[in-house]
Amino acid sequence: MSKPEDTLGTVTLVVASLNEVIAALREEVVALATSERKSRQRIAGYLALLGIVLVGSVFGVGITYRQGQNVKSIVHYISDCQRPEGVCKQRNDAAISQAVKGISVAVFDSMTCVLKVAPDRRTDADVKACRDKYFGG
Repeated sequence: MSKPEDTLGTVTLVVASLNEVIAALREEVVALATSERKSRQRIAGYLALLGIVLVGSVFGVGITYRQGQNVKSIVHYISDCQRPEGVCKQRNDAAISQAVKGISVAVFDSMTCVLKVAPDRRTDADVKACRDKYFGG
């Protein structure tokens, strides 16, 4: 039979070896946990970046759509102004007609005002007064 000291030494040696294996495994588990944590952080960072890009993309699509709608309405407006039956064309023609009529009336009234003064007594001040009266001075 073996001596109790030998058995105790063997047990102590086995326990020490097991403790070394446990310590090594503990270090491996810690290293694996650290690696997993870094991987999760990296994945979370990628997901956050992807979310930001997605939001930016949606925002960009919205801006592009709105700009497209603005261009579409401008093209419609220009087209409407070029067609004789278009509301814009009719409105512009009426505005121009009113402006021409207003200018013609003002020119006629101004000339009438000037012609009321006899040519030999007419001065530049008289002409200017008539012009200012009908054209705003």
